[in-house]
Amino acid sequence: IKKNNYKKIKSLHDALLQLIFTPYIKKTQGKRILFIEFDVIKYREFLIKTRNFNMEPVFFGLRRPAVWNFDSFSTILKSKCKIINPYNKVGKVFDIELSNNVKQAKTKINELYKNDVLLNSVFQVDDDSIWPIIKMDIIKLFEYRLEQSIRDIMHTFENFKKFKIDGICILSEIGYTEQISIEIAKEFDIPIFLIQAGVYWDTKEANNMNRSQGIYPFKSDFHLCFGLPQKNDCINNSKIPESKIITVGPVRYKKLVNTTTNDGDYVLIATSGPQLENIQGLSHTNMIKYLKAIENICLAAKKNNLKIIIKQHPSPQEYPLKEFVKKIDKNITVLSGGDIIPLIKNCKFLISFGISTVILESIILKKLVLAFKGIDYGWGEPKILDGCEIVDANNLEIKINKILSDKNFKLFLEQKSQKFLEYYVNNLDKSISKSHSFIKENLKNN
Repeated sequence: IKKNNYKKIKSLHDALLQLIFTPYIKKTQGKRILFIEFDVIKYREFLIKTRNFNMEPVFFGLRRPAVWNFDSFSTILKSKCKIINPYNKVGKVFDIELSNNVKQAKTKINELYKNDVLLNSVFQVDDDSIWPIIKMDIIKLFEYRLEQSIRDIMHTFENFKKFKIDGICILSEIGYTEQISIEIAKEFDIPIFLIQAGVYWDTKEANNMNRSQGIYPFKSDFHLCFGLPQKNDCINNSKIPESKIITVGPVRYKKLVNTTTNDGDYVLIATSGPQLENIQGLSHTNMIKYLKAIENICLAAKKNNLKIIIKQHPSPQEYPLKEFVKKIDKNITVLSGGDIIPLIKNCKFLISFGISTVILESIILKKLVLAFKGIDYGWGEPKILDGCEIVDANNLEIKINKILSDKNFKLFLEQKSQKFLEYYVNNLDKSISKSHSFIKENLKNN
């Protein structure tokens, strides 16, 4: 649906939820911890266990709804999670303050626009300034978003003050709601806990890209990460103080440990297409290579008489593969939405195109993984590749055949991936309790 329609629906949705789930002004249980833009289904166990540590979980989201289906509603009920409506009731005083803040911001920004020397130095590609080209687009963008952004900041500030938040958990430092919440938390001296959300390129070459995605705790007080590789990346490549990095393990995956799986009759292909926010992702040559690789993977699987399910990354920018894949085989299933975990549980093995958290999820579920490195962004080779078998167009068919027919090869991969898992993540079955214990010990009473 269109963005404006979604915002109207969410506004009504938030107003209805506040009738049932708004926190009491006075705290009823210990400390109050705010979960910023969390997917409550993915972090179901993490939310549910919060109250076991005498902390009250509260959801806050400007972008994401807390409830959107039965599972999310069930999670909110079972966890006794409260929900803060992003927008308080306002009166004339608020409107006057908003108008004054907008005027002040416009004055400062208009002064900034006059500083061509600074802006030419900031907006560069290969030492050539692009500021004159993008100037009008930037001005229009600021004018369009400015008042709503200031309104969001003011409402969020009032919510933090009203409900006396003791700590916040975020999944990234770069998100819109997260940036606002971080600055307000700093204003109130509220501790910020950055929770590692998934697998990323833990390499020196990918450092600038990782910074742009907000995965490092530059402003957060603590980073609760998966294990040693992520800790070393933060300390060695981003110079984060070691005291900030806490290796608690992945809080999303407790339910996957010792989960029963089936040896299905299909191969699951998880794809991440060209990333359009990177210059390599905009290359026509790389797009052709990507489509050719998908074709090669499908043909290799077909030659081994395997059914094929392709699960695309859920990003709205992903290249739509359905029409392309139909030309290869109309019986291939292509999915762009939905949860991938049930697909992993029932597949024969996984083929991953590009680096993805799906690789780790598959290893936890004891599924073998063949990994195409995908497009070369110049980011090096992350540690996650050590847990699977790297393949290319020349050896893919051979590797598939060996998984299906060579017991020794299959056993080798199983042992390799499980040994890697022990190194890559800490406390796989105790990560939630470890995380909550640490969070509780480092909250402040507001």
